[in-house]
Amino acid sequence: MGNLNQKDREEANLNQGDLAKLVFLRRETLSVMENGRSEVGSITLSRIAAHTNKPLSYFFPKFAKNEIIEANLPSREQEILLEYRRILDKKSKEIALKQIRTLADIDEKD
Repeated sequence: MGNLNQKDREEANLNQGDLAKLVFLRRETLSVMENGRSEVGSITLSRIAAHTNKPLSYFFPKFAKNEIIEANLPSREQEILLEYRRILDKKSKEIALKQIRTLADIDEKD
């Protein structure tokens, strides 16, 4: 399902044993996943994403991501969009948009 690699784990300052414990796997199982010899299930992948501070979509191949991300947005804009999509509640989405608009207005005044 997803693509894992050692670099992402190390960027989060985790060794295989640490991450394996956090996502309820054996270290050997995580190693097999990192080496591409086993598929990663959605629940495990979401746990790994959370502990490596990566959006879930980060682990998917480019063709599986939304078209807007493929439109070559700068990485910060991609990050904002991906985090916004994680918000499920409609009211919370509105609050997030208002916060972004407020920040943009403050930035224009400076």
